[in-house]
Amino acid sequence: MVSSPAYDPPADPSAAPTPRHTATIVAGCLAVCLAQIGLVLPAAINGVIQHSLQTSGAELTWISDAFLVPAAVLALTFGVLGDLYGRKKLLVGGALLAAIGYAVSATSACSASWAGPTT
Repeated sequence: MVSSPAYDPPADPSAAPTPRHTATIVAGCLAVCLAQIGLVLPAAINGVIQHSLQTSGAELTWISDAFLVPAAVLALTFGVLGDLYGRKKLLVGGALLAAIGYAVSATSACSASWAGPTT
């Protein structure tokens, strides 16, 4: 059985993408970047976490995994919520929530003590 493609390319191959398509690609790239920062950040600051909490290597692994488990567990849930309420609303809401969390953690009193010695 032959089915038609979900996307029919434009008849004119020299047609440039519209600004709306470009904005969509940029928004998608920024959303993926924001999500990856939240997943990669614990690995980047493992030394600081280990020094601050006086943890062993095994405990540090569990701390790093604690950042990844919710993302893995809730991936399907957020897919369903995106279908129900709209992907754009969920994307904007999640980005705002993550940005607020990053701002709160960056301005907390604890982050100032992790900055290291100042001259």
